[in-house]
Amino acid sequence: MDNLLDATDIRERVIWVIDEFVGTSHKFAYLEDRTGISARKWKNLYNRVQQPSTEMIAALAVYRPYFLSWMVCGSAKNAIQVDPTTATWMEDLLRYQTQGLYEILKEKNGDKKD
Repeated sequence: MDNLLDATDIRERVIWVIDEFVGTSHKFAYLEDRTGISARKWKNLYNRVQQPSTEMIAALAVYRPYFLSWMVCGSAKNAIQVDPTTATWMEDLLRYQTQGLYEILKEKNGDKKD
């Protein structure tokens, strides 16, 4: 990561994710094609004219979900997410709270418990 990145600023974190995600010379058109958000808005964000919108952060999270917590909060404290629209969300949440992260990740990756 660039040592000049101000990781305390959400806009700078979002710009970093854009660079990690796209990395092309036509990044704004690419982002518009993938997200439906106009290239002009992406360019304004990138040039620090505007702050990232909720829609921009959500769109980037679709392609780089492992950066979501860091993008929004400035730290990656939780590798497990719960979807409250699923029928098993409460059971999942309780299991995540009581079971170790290592075991959960092994289980998600299809590894059998010892």
